[in-house]
Amino acid sequence: MGAINKIQALMGFAFIFGSLISGHLSEYENGMKYIFALISAGFAVNFGLICLIKDAKVERKKQEKQSFNIFKEISLAAQNLRNVNWPKYWDLFVIKLIIDFSFNVFQFNSGLILLKRFGIVGKSFGYVIATMGIIGIATNLAMMTVKRHLYSKDDSGLTRLLHGNILLIITYLGFGLNTNFSLFIAYLVPMSVARTLIEATFTEVLLGRASPDEKGSIMGTFDSTLSLGGLVAPVLSGVIADSWGEDICLLFCVFPLIFGAILTYSQKMKVQ
Repeated sequence: MGAINKIQALMGFAFIFGSLISGHLSEYENGMKYIFALISAGFAVNFGLICLIKDAKVERKKQEKQSFNIFKEISLAAQNLRNVNWPKYWDLFVIKLIIDFSFNVFQFNSGLILLKRFGIVGKSFGYVIATMGIIGIATNLAMMTVKRHLYSKDDSGLTRLLHGNILLIITYLGFGLNTNFSLFIAYLVPMSVARTLIEATFTEVLLGRASPDEKGSIMGTFDSTLSLGGLVAPVLSGVIADSWGEDICLLFCVFPLIFGAILTYSQKMKVQ
């Protein structure tokens, strides 16, 4: 978990600098052109660095060259889903799907809320995103200490998932009902804590439950299947936003999160 927290903290720095730079550039007349030119330059540098990496010589068994077949790939994905031991993993799947859905809803609607409710645009928007990044870095670094002192006996990880779920319920209620910009920023703190707690813990719980033979396949299957949250969130939140507004989208997330908290608590009671 410590390594995951450190990597997420490092990624937060790029998130901060990107938000600040793009926020300032967006206020120029051709700001979007400058932003995309900067992104292209970044990818070019990245490509150059990748080319400098030496290939590791690994002996591989010779295999017959196979052509890509999309129908075969879909069939293989469906087969992998059928082979998953769902009675063993269904609760983790549902919990993660709910949480990913709620995060995606916030991601798709936070910009509109900042613009429409608070009038945040340009570099001010960049400052808000940078603030979110700073909070994320702080929580990732602090979480290692928190886990060591508060969750030393939480071997199953379900207590952390439950607390993360409860924090998200409080956060989304605050986002949906709050009309004060300072409070909106303040609610980013419990959201960041919950996200850090859940993301690192879920991987730990999943790998702890999987057998050595299942670990690789189950991680891949969960990653591909849980993209459903990212697929459903923009469609559903778009319909709700058009009908009742962006605020209701965030309040709507409270209901599946409550279900997720109840499910996590029930599984926690079974383990104890």
